[in-house]
Amino acid sequence: MKKIMFDNNFGLTDYVLSDIKTVTRRFEISDTMYFYLNNYDDTHIKIQDDKILVYSNEGILLDIKNTRYKVGEIVAIAQSYKDCGYPPDMLKTGYIKGVYGEYPISEFAGWNNKMFVEACMMKKHIKITDIRIEMLQDISDEDCLKEGIRLFYKIPKINKLDLIQSCLREYYSFHNGEFYDTPRKAFASLIDKVSGKGTWESNPYVVVNDFKLIKWTSEY
Repeated sequence: MKKIMFDNNFGLTDYVLSDIKTVTRRFEISDTMYFYLNNYDDTHIKIQDDKILVYSNEGILLDIKNTRYKVGEIVAIAQSYKDCGYPPDMLKTGYIKGVYGEYPISEFAGWNNKMFVEACMMKKHIKITDIRIEMLQDISDEDCLKEGIRLFYKIPKINKLDLIQSCLREYYSFHNGEFYDTPRKAFASLIDKVSGKGTWESNPYVVVNDFKLIKWTSEY
């Protein structure tokens, strides 16, 4: 089983677990693929049968790569063992300081760090429902909201003469307290914080994974 990680710093894991975030964009395009796409005008890229394909306009296959996840695949949401709710004294088999044996789960690196957890021990899962490829800036307003951007309504600052004309205004944000007047601006800020400054401006190809939160016992 594979696992998938979402950035806790901006509330993305919580958004997934709350069924607010239902899509994720991943950077999976290889350097070789970018070489063909950037240096030859007669090339195009697509996803078919869980594979990323680069073709010439004559139909010649130039490069191929499996997508990280597949449609229908069940993927574990990475959380620390502590956040999963395991009791700290529960015994787990593994290596501690190079010695194999049974130890309290709280002694493993995964107790506080989800990077070191085993996918099979995760209690929350998603199911991949669709995979497609697009350029980052092609994201729709609808998908911005599915990525975890939230809609808020605020009363603008007005003077007394304008009271009759006052109305609520829409603002968009994520888990950082900053507000933007469009969902795309909010998402651009989020992706730059998660993936590095300039990511939005560089407009790379991304693999878009639609997913749904599932219950382990009823749908796995």
